[in-house]
Amino acid sequence: MFILDTTNYRVLQWQAGEPMGYIVAGGNGNGAALTQIGVSYELFVDDQYNIYISE
Repeated sequence: MFILDTTNYRVLQWQAGEPMGYIVAGGNGNGAALTQIGVSYELFVDDQYNIYISE
């Protein structure tokens, strides 16, 4: 499962049975750098696990 954490500007992947998820995108605050995600509204994951985020 992928979770768009809009409060912390990151995307988490959560595996079944795991106590915590791990960051797969963002997590470095709001911004335009390659390691940052801005204010986000939607998350889409395709069949090849590419993640698309609308800001």
